[in-house]
Amino acid sequence: MLRLTSFLLLLFIFSNVFCACPNGAYEWQTNCYYFQKNGTDFPEAETNCIGMGGHLASIHDGFTNALITGHADNIFTSLLKRDFWIGLSNIKTSKKLSWIDGSKLDYTDWDKNEPNNATGIKCTSMILKT
Repeated sequence: MLRLTSFLLLLFIFSNVFCACPNGAYEWQTNCYYFQKNGTDFPEAETNCIGMGGHLASIHDGFTNALITGHADNIFTSLLKRDFWIGLSNIKTSKKLSWIDGSKLDYTDWDKNEPNNATGIKCTSMILKT
């Protein structure tokens, strides 16, 4: 399976009422966002997230999108490749994109012709613009 060469990975962790975000994570609303720098493929990235109690990030509004990309830009500013996995794929349903956590696909403010499935692997990464 294709590996994300940039070694950027965005992990999303649900922060329940009695749980705190792990060290190094960013909290927004009831969620924790954790950025892991080691490279991995999409299934392994999701497995890592599940192991931490969550899923790859689901984006439901422009503010969350800006928050995630802003933190990613700060964390990965010195790296040459600047892309990372999010939880949007069509692995579960072969025809339609959906969030891996089962939440509604209600935010679609992507660049023109995106997501485009250019790699054919049915998974979505975000690319930070330079």
